[in-house]
Amino acid sequence: MTVELVRKGIMDKAVTVQGIEPPADEDRYPASLAAADLPVPIAWPEEAENKQQSHASNMSLRTWRLAVYVMSAEHGEGIDEGWQLATDLLHRFIDTFLDTDNRQVLNDGTYIADIQASNEFPMTDTGLTQLAYPPPATGSDGYPHYFGFELRFTVKEYWVQT
Repeated sequence: MTVELVRKGIMDKAVTVQGIEPPADEDRYPASLAAADLPVPIAWPEEAENKQQSHASNMSLRTWRLAVYVMSAEHGEGIDEGWQLATDLLHRFIDTFLDTDNRQVLNDGTYIADIQASNEFPMTDTGLTQLAYPPPATGSDGYPHYFGFELRFTVKEYWVQT
């Protein structure tokens, strides 16, 4: 499967958004967030539907969660700045990921992956929220919180069996 290649393609697209820089050491994520890297996007794969299209090709529809951590929300500091920056970035991310001329996140000759955005596969966002990091599985977490938002979207992958 191409999960890691698609994640890299999504991250490459994310750092094209104005105001986002690639993290200095992406290999450390998702272990910890560095204040110097904020705002930082992090992509996680979620559920997928996998199908064999023919005897020689396969298709996958996978939901991806792209969390954008904008600013620390500790002790209520920076509330106005955090929400304003998150609002601006949310609009830029939506515009970037909905760009009909640029939805491809991978094409290496064997694998092709495109972001889907249609009535059948809508892109959703959380709006502005506080995100824990690392994301808790359930309930109260005790982890640091950040101003930010999440996008959820489907990526359709096609690949040829070898």
